[in-house]
Amino acid sequence: MRIVADTNVIVSAFLWGGVPRQLLNAAEGRRIELFTSRVLIAELEDVLSRGKLAVQLSESRFALAYLLARYTQLATLIGPAEITAPELRDPDDAAVLGCALAAQADLIVSGDKHLRRAVFLWRRRGIEANCHYLRCKTSLVAGVNLIA
Repeated sequence: MRIVADTNVIVSAFLWGGVPRQLLNAAEGRRIELFTSRVLIAELEDVLSRGKLAVQLSESRFALAYLLARYTQLATLIGPAEITAPELRDPDDAAVLGCALAAQADLIVSGDKHLRRAVFLWRRRGIEANCHYLRCKTSLVAGVNLIA
């Protein structure tokens, strides 16, 4: 299965574990294929560098550089498709959608309700032909939102 994980899921996996960590475990075990882009890696670095996560980062006992390197080992780096989505409340969501389209992803994993809403709006407007790889079905599984 080809998957693009939103930054919030990767941050949770590294700093808190739980269900998001299972996604990384599945990638390590080659049960899934993770895809990312340079923009998403930069966003991950930015989020993990924020002061409000300093305590969690230090408790993880891993340096920021190690976590970034580890994720880039687990995920295949690709160039995202260019998309225009003015309905996005968070412009960073375009990076996730563009990566998913370029990767021909079966699934986007995110905890972001705005991203789920954007995919819903795409489908509602009949843009599904342009994002058919997302298949645009939303469900909630164990606290992690899956957009398939």
